[in-house]
Amino acid sequence: MAGTKTGTEVFNASMALADSLDDTTDYTERVLSLINMLGQELYQYSDTKDVTSGERPLFTPIAELTDELDLDDGLAIGVLPYGLAALLLVGEDDIKADFFQQLYEEKKREARNVPQEFEPIEDVYGVI
Repeated sequence: MAGTKTGTEVFNASMALADSLDDTTDYTERVLSLINMLGQELYQYSDTKDVTSGERPLFTPIAELTDELDLDDGLAIGVLPYGLAALLLVGEDDIKADFFQQLYEEKKREARNVPQEFEPIEDVYGVI
């Protein structure tokens, strides 16, 4: 399933978590590069990941916040906003930043536990 969430939606979700919906101008300069950095980190868990080429799958960075993310919607809205909120709040509100970083790591761990690819089991002993 291809992702349909944009950088703007992720940013807005992060600001809602951080309770900073009123004034986001301090964050807008950094948000695009942070989303791309976190997107690459999360891409390995995404169902949009393409491994058919035999090469390391890479996240496609977004150029504008209005671009759709190359992540499935579960990661884009369920995990990424927590990491983004943590990075945006570092140095401004370290208690909130630590809290969101912990939630991000927990949600990333949960995403890692979802089966990604299946391979048939080969019966090498003729028993199965």
